[in-house]
Amino acid sequence: MTTVYTKFMLLYIYFSKVATMLEILDNLNFIYKPFVALALSGLLLFTHSFKFKFLLNRNTVYLTMMLPVIILILTQTIATNLYLSLGLIGALSIVRYRTPVKSQYELAYLFALIAIGIVSGVNPKYAIFLTSILIILPIIYEIILKFFPGISNELRFYSDGRAQLNATFNKANIDSIEINPKNGRLIRVDSNAKENQSNYLFSFDSLADAYRFKNALKEKPESLSISNS
Repeated sequence: MTTVYTKFMLLYIYFSKVATMLEILDNLNFIYKPFVALALSGLLLFTHSFKFKFLLNRNTVYLTMMLPVIILILTQTIATNLYLSLGLIGALSIVRYRTPVKSQYELAYLFALIAIGIVSGVNPKYAIFLTSILIILPIIYEIILKFFPGISNELRFYSDGRAQLNATFNKANIDSIEINPKNGRLIRVDSNAKENQSNYLFSFDSLADAYRFKNALKEKPESLSISNS
């Protein structure tokens, strides 16, 4: 009887230790996931900033670091709680994301950050695969342009809606910029102290107004793009 009791206690202790180890591994699994999301979102920002210079500002850098981690922890918290899930839906219906966007690309960029946060919480391998696809898109775009160079201008001539002009200037030349353009308005200004640059985002009533403003610039910007709203 004593032998059976001893074996039972040994099995109990063994399974208790296994359960403890599994709990520790589960906690470690939760701890490393936010860092995976943070690293992947930082890599996305780094690779896409070569083509989209407006990403290199304080607001976007902080957004890139914060959003995936917040989404990951939030989804992990409410994953098994129906009441919290319904509460989140109610909260999102009241508090909306009101950040003005420059283009369809910026909407896609925000969605990519959200996707990285969600997928990292479910399966980090899938998040790595998703980010790998996203970071090679600029290279694929350059390859496509070599065969179809007209793509870069195609969207500019098939819309009669509003247009947005995004231009980056050296801070030494910002005094010459007209901040109240005809048929347009200044939406926001982002400064990059490290590069001594300022990024201006204007909205115009039409593509023609955007191009008139571009042609009237006294100082040549370091980069400039015009897109349809």
